Amino acid sequence: MLKVQMALIGLLISCVVFISCDQLQELLAPAAPEEMMPEEMMPEETTPEEMTPEETTPEEMMPEETMAAYASWANVTYAAVSPAHGTGDRVVYINDVGVMALGAGMTTFPVGTVVVKEIMDDTNTAVAVVERMEKTDDPMYATEDGWLYNDGTNQAACHGCHATAGTDPKPGMDAVFTIFPMADMGGGDTDGEDTSVVNDGEANDEAQ
Repeated sequence: MLKVQMALIGLLISCVVFISCDQLQELLAPAAPEEMMPEEMMPEETTPEEMTPEETTPEEMMPEETMAAYASWANVTYAAVSPAHGTGDRVVYINDVGVMALGAGMTTFPVGTVVVKEIMDDTNTAVAVVERMEKTDDPMYATEDGWLYNDGTNQAACHGCHATAGTDPKPGMDAVFTIFPMADMGGGDTDGEDTSVVNDGEANDEAQ
C-alpha cells in the first residue's frame, strides 16, 4: 500500500513539473510585435514633418502696418484734445492711398486707405496704444461707410464717434478727424527730410 502511495505521489510530481515547464517556455518565448500590443493600441506613425510645427513668418502673424512699417508713412503729431484715449501725444499716420486722395482734393477716402494712430503714454516716452482704421468695400462694414476699426469688434461705438468728423465744430472728413496739412507732412516722399508737424491740438479731435 505504501508503495502505491509513493508511486502516485511521484506521478503527481512529474505532472506538475511537466506542466510548469510548458508554461515557463511560453513565458520565455519572444512575442511578435503584433502580439505584444493590439493594433488599436499601437501609436500611429509620426513623420518628422508632422512633429515639427509649421513655420510662421512675421508677415503671417500680423498685418504689415502693425510691424511699424507705417513709420515711413506721412504723419502728423499733435497733443491730446481730451483724455478719452489717454493724455499722451498722438502720432497719426496715413498710407499713400490716403495721401493721394488728400492731394487730389477728394472729400471721401478711397478703398485701401489706412490710418494708424499711435497714442503715447502720459509721459510721452513710449507708445501705449495703437489704433487702426481701414476703408474697405466689404459689405459687412457698409453701415460704417466701409471703415473697419481695429479688429472689427467695436464697430458701432467707434463709427458712432468717427461719423461726426467734418461736422461743425469738429474737423476732418469721412470719419477721419485728423487734419493732414499736405505741404508739411512728415514721411511719404520727402527724400529723408523730417517735415513732421507738431500741432497744438486745435485742428484735431480725439480720434484719428
